[in-house]
Amino acid sequence: MPKSAQIGDEVILYVATIGFFATAEVASQPKPRPDRKNRYGSEIRGVRLIEPVISLDESRKTLPELSWVKYARSHTTPPG
Repeated sequence: MPKSAQIGDEVILYVATIGFFATAEVASQPKPRPDRKNRYGSEIRGVRLIEPVISLDESRKTLPELSWVKYARSHTTPPG
């Protein structure tokens, strides 16, 4: 979770071996995670599954201008 996330922000959940599989809403302010240095976590609510799951390859084809799909990492915050 980006530490800049705010309660009510919509997030997309992604797992490298699966793809984009759900959307949710940030339910608490992000706090440092004790188990992972320089990482933040927060509660989420309203999880909605994406069917079918959207693969990283499909995202690269559909959104080539999104730099995250070229170099996927743990999280990103789109501009605007």
